[in-house]
Amino acid sequence: MNIIDMFADMANIGWIWHWIEKFGGILILIMTLLWILIIIWVARNISKRTDMIWMQILCIIIATLWWPLGLIIYLIIRPSYPEYIEEYYTIITCPKCEKIQNNTYDYCTQCGILMKKKCKECWKMIDPSVEYCGYCWAPNL
Repeated sequence: MNIIDMFADMANIGWIWHWIEKFGGILILIMTLLWILIIIWVARNISKRTDMIWMQILCIIIATLWWPLGLIIYLIIRPSYPEYIEEYYTIITCPKCEKIQNNTYDYCTQCGILMKKKCKECWKMIDPSVEYCGYCWAPNL
């Protein structure tokens, strides 16, 4: 075999077309299913993040039309979860030592006093200084 025959065999890409003919349909099916699943995920994710209809529609269109680049664009421009941000930044002050605490703690990290107690009706944690539960409106006795 001379060098010309070797390059001719390397330039022959018929095996690639044969592979595409066999498995191309399966690959297209997998990519289509992935595209549909990403659209469904984006629609569910953006509806949890914002109530603005125009923002939801815009994000779904971006993820749909420019896939897969649209998914990356969506991940960059999507708003954050508002309930998590609100809960993260909610702070309370300990009534005994006046240290500022995160709202997720039940006891003060400085002096150990109970800063929340369970409602006797709905069993949710509430501030012990309030007169009525904010969840079920039961008296805070």
